Amino acid sequence: MSEKLKYGLLLLLFSLGGGLLYAQQNVAASGIVRNKSSLSPIPFAKVKAVKDGDTVSSVLSDKQGKFIFYQLPEGNIDFAVTAAGYVVKTIPGQTIKSNEPLSILIDLDSVPAAGAIPKKSAPVTGAPQVSIIGTVRDTTSKILSGVSITVPGTKIGTFTDNNGKYVLDVPVNSPVVFSFVGYEPDTVLFNGSTSNVNVVLHPAIVSAGQEVVVTAFGQRQTKESVTGAVTSVKVEDLKIPSSNLTNALAGAVPGIIAYQANGQPGFNNSQFFVRGVATFGYSASPLILIDNIESSSTDLANLQVDDISSFSLLKDASATALYGSRGANGVLLVTTKRGKEGKVQMYVKLENSFSMPTKQLSVVDPVTYENLFNEAITTRSPTTPEVFDANKIYNTEQTMKHAQGSNPYVYPAENWEEDLFKDHTSNQRANVSFRGGGQVATYYVSGSYNLDNGILKVSPVNNFNNNVKLQNAQFRSNVDINLTKSTLLSVALWGNFNDYTGPITSDPSGASDLWQRIMYASPVLFPAYFEPDSANIYDKWILFGNSTYSAGGTSSLYDNPYADLLKGYSQYSQSTMNAQVNLSQKLDFLTKGLAFKGTFYTQRYSYFNAVRQYSPYYYQVSQYDIYNNQYKLS
Repeated sequence: MSEKLKYGLLLLLFSLGGGLLYAQQNVAASGIVRNKSSLSPIPFAKVKAVKDGDTVSSVLSDKQGKFIFYQLPEGNIDFAVTAAGYVVKTIPGQTIKSNEPLSILIDLDSVPAAGAIPKKSAPVTGAPQVSIIGTVRDTTSKILSGVSITVPGTKIGTFTDNNGKYVLDVPVNSPVVFSFVGYEPDTVLFNGSTSNVNVVLHPAIVSAGQEVVVTAFGQRQTKESVTGAVTSVKVEDLKIPSSNLTNALAGAVPGIIAYQANGQPGFNNSQFFVRGVATFGYSASPLILIDNIESSSTDLANLQVDDISSFSLLKDASATALYGSRGANGVLLVTTKRGKEGKVQMYVKLENSFSMPTKQLSVVDPVTYENLFNEAITTRSPTTPEVFDANKIYNTEQTMKHAQGSNPYVYPAENWEEDLFKDHTSNQRANVSFRGGGQVATYYVSGSYNLDNGILKVSPVNNFNNNVKLQNAQFRSNVDINLTKSTLLSVALWGNFNDYTGPITSDPSGASDLWQRIMYASPVLFPAYFEPDSANIYDKWILFGNSTYSAGGTSSLYDNPYADLLKGYSQYSQSTMNAQVNLSQKLDFLTKGLAFKGTFYTQRYSYFNAVRQYSPYYYQVSQYDIYNNQYKLS
């Protein structure tokens, strides 16, 4: 035998021995699963290692009933064993130590006759016990086997059998946690008065690949099964301090371009479109469906974020194909929250926020304005006299300094932005909801109130508040009734009520044109208003300041932004009532998975608008007694 062959055989034997030694050292637990009656091995039995209520590893027994766990965390481990035709069995409190493999012999009982209840776990001494029994299903009434049932902080626990049944002895007033992979855990408190409890587990989003999205016509699919471009938005990302949902879309929803052109309450909806504009000059707005009902952007703006269950965006042709040409600009699918089986859950939210302009416009002071105005006139026509002489400029400066003897009505120095607008305002929001139900019916009921204020100042000389004020109240009720095991009746009612007051302006989008007017108004020609002189001391109206100018041979008045603000106010009341009824019927007795759904929807809309205004009275200084600092108006 050659030297190379000898060394090769030695290396092979060393490798095999090292591998066997490594395998033996890394075996954490092993055992055999047998039939308790015949002691014959049970192949393909599923053995789960559970630590603190969570499955850390699971294996299947081989044809001889043997199973091996190679790596398990140290500490107490419970082993749960399930096999077809056998009762679920739990081996609690097995201690795992490093380098000390655990050996377990597990004997399973055959499943009892139909209708029999699985053997309950051994009672635990100490606190008074209550024996609980029931069945665990999912929201589609599918039986769930292998559900972990534990009492937190104790070693008490069991698993549901192949029929979804369980039986367990627990201390009175102890919380019992039902958990299963892919479902939200559910906690039930047993106080001794209830012994038979059937539990329903709700599906949970367990990973990005399994994320549930809403697709065409309200169908729910996992994200990995959708081939089209669908974006599912987390509701938490839409929760911003604003009563307008459309203002939360920018930056929160991938694929949406959104911009807000106006911040005034009642006119502050954001304009948005999906992946750019397809056809210029035509509508670029996406199709909006709220609970499968076509809605407007205003309906979306009024929707409360706390009422939203899911928010999906269908972006490309394959995802929006079922909507035809209406979905050419994308489809926004919004579903609201529904009821949930269990005890009543109450949610209350109170908010107070502050709003302010994103940018304050900077203007020159009145004296600089007069000097620049004179410079502009002289540059164009050097022989034309200056409009503002040295005396006018000096007295304007005295007014700005609030010097003794200065008269702001004769020599005004107005800052129209400070006269009309505040630096900030406050807004309030409140929301309350109730959620619960039983096996027959579930419900979700919510109500909200929003108060949004503008930043217009309330004048001390005016007899009414003409600041922008928008009050909004909403309610929503979603009720689902299981008429039969295959028939579901859903009734949804929701209403939206707006009450608005604000100044009268020529701009249909609200008070935004006041910003333009203060930019054109002169700060030195006239004051916002006059204090009454001796001839007008008994007048009940406001003496607004103004001045005349000649244009085309006719005399005209300048714009006084302060008078435009106070000359009246507009108010409107708007209400929308909606009712939706859905009837879903499963036809599995004809073909598995066949079903039909019918929808009835109606809406009632009302609008009331009222305007109160008067023609302002304008005055200017006709005489001024500089020694007595008194003026006369005309």
